Amino acid sequence: MFSKTIVSTMAIMAILISVANATGLTGTVTSAESGEAIAGAVIKLKGSDLGTVTDGSGRYRLADIPSGDATLVASVIGYHVAFRSVDAAKAGTVDFALTPKLLQGQDVIVTATRAEAGQTPVAFTNITNDDIADKYF
Repeated sequence: MFSKTIVSTMAIMAILISVANATGLTGTVTSAESGEAIAGAVIKLKGSDLGTVTDGSGRYRLADIPSGDATLVASVIGYHVAFRSVDAAKAGTVDFALTPKLLQGQDVIVTATRAEAGQTPVAFTNITNDDIADKYF
């Protein structure tokens, strides 16, 4: 009975110590080119499932990081991935300035056929540039 109490107490102490050693990081993700905040950037602790996403102001908070050396990874579409090595016990704020990356896609070709009166089974109206300018500008 006494040994079960000691084992239980030691297990609870180990859990409390590990929770006490866990820390959180905060920071901001911005564009290195314009300085604007980047919303929706993913911040992850490399080699783990811990991660978060920046808010509309580019800010993030990553909680419950185990103390010790860690590598943070910041990524978002249209920017190069950035890495930061930190000591989670000491670093309270880690900011990222991401460099834009050109995303090249495939060519898109758009074709159209003009409707002709009497041959097209759909109602249509021809509008000139002047009609559009008068109505919308």
